[in-house]
Amino acid sequence: MIDIELKSLLYQIHQKKDIIGQAIDRLKQKKYLPTQSIPAMTTAYREFFGEVYEHLCPIQRNCVHNVYERLHLADKVLMRMGSILSF
Repeated sequence: MIDIELKSLLYQIHQKKDIIGQAIDRLKQKKYLPTQSIPAMTTAYREFFGEVYEHLCPIQRNCVHNVYERLHLADKVLMRMGSILSF
């Protein structure tokens, strides 16, 4: 199930990059674009990562962890950017 979720995240990463790119372009034009987006999908990671953890080598565990944590960070930045700029 985690592998299916990771494939879905590839599309979500593209969407988040697009939102950030559009926001940067608008800021350069001194315009505002709301940056809030739907948080990255993490259901399988939260529910099942503990079950597959022991079956992954250290590099695989690190890679999966990095993907999810970086997306979590991107979500936080987008939400914060949206709240700061929507004064």
